[in-house]
Amino acid sequence: IGNTVWGMWPHGGGWLARHGWEHYAYGGDLAQLRRAWPLLRGASEFYLDWLVRDPSTGKLIAGPSSSPENSFILPDGSHADIGMGNTMDQEIIEDCWRCTLAAAEALGEQEDRIARRIRDALPSLARPTIGTDGRLMEWSKPWPEAEPGHRHMSHLFGLHPAALFTAEETPELVAAARKSLE
Repeated sequence: IGNTVWGMWPHGGGWLARHGWEHYAYGGDLAQLRRAWPLLRGASEFYLDWLVRDPSTGKLIAGPSSSPENSFILPDGSHADIGMGNTMDQEIIEDCWRCTLAAAEALGEQEDRIARRIRDALPSLARPTIGTDGRLMEWSKPWPEAEPGHRHMSHLFGLHPAALFTAEETPELVAAARKSLE
């Protein structure tokens, strides 16, 4: 219910699924991971079936997609809060898939049907982009901000709680996240 910017957000399952993996990663409880496996697998399967191909890039994108509690300005001057392939959604999906693949490895489920589909789809998943000002883009397009300096940093999910950006492997995304914070 309510406004689309917070009322239409199907990513709670993907975010919560990461907790099943984290519990195992920090404690090594394989029995607990086995209990979390259906949640990880199910959230990943949802995303596999929900994503669409971006006709301009061929990448897999989420949509409709929002960035919690934030909006942007369209060319006609109106405000919008729904797009396709917005950053936080893409990061939650990638993180969910990576946690699921790690769980599959730990559980000996590498040949599970969903794990195979994730491995096939992951290279086609749209990744975060960096704007001309050096910040991590919140939306998939460089829309003008309706509220510059907005207090929410949801598009930094890939930095934390996920670890999709690291100084060693993606220094450009870490620098863009820092620029967003600044």
